[in-house]
Amino acid sequence: MSKDHNSLIVGKVLLEFEKLDSTNEYALQLLGNNDVVEGTVIYTHHQQKGRGQMGTTWLSDAHANLTFSVILYPTFLSSNQQFYLNKAVTLACIQSLTGYFGEDVKIKWPNDIFVNARKIAGILIQNIIQGDHIKASIIGIGLNVNQTSWPEDIQATSIQKQTNEEHAINEIGD
Repeated sequence: MSKDHNSLIVGKVLLEFEKLDSTNEYALQLLGNNDVVEGTVIYTHHQQKGRGQMGTTWLSDAHANLTFSVILYPTFLSSNQQFYLNKAVTLACIQSLTGYFGEDVKIKWPNDIFVNARKIAGILIQNIIQGDHIKASIIGIGLNVNQTSWPEDIQATSIQKQTNEEHAINEIGD
């Protein structure tokens, strides 16, 4: 499902799916086959094979979390400035969570966000480099909202686990 939104860049186009293997993989396919509007968001209610850094996986229950990717064209950044984009995205996520947790939100650079020593969000940025500049970026974000259980070996948490109340996913970050 595609929805057009009144936004300057991010979210102007929203592609919403019931389930996808990976929003980043879908975004990469879009970039390979089409002219994609900058700021396009690919969102799924159930990401079945989410990915993290260095081949790790992102486990997400259906209809419980925010799992999405954003396509940007930060051509003004040279390839050796990639970390500036990472900083901006991570700090924006922190700002969204500070309203819930204040000073308890911590960053584990370059891509993890923790609350009370447990991972609540992950960021995976894939850059397409052309020459010495970034041609396109796919910014994948997974935020645990209402999920309450994970395998024992995963030290994760969610907004619901931390606040003891369920949250409307479409209102997170407002």
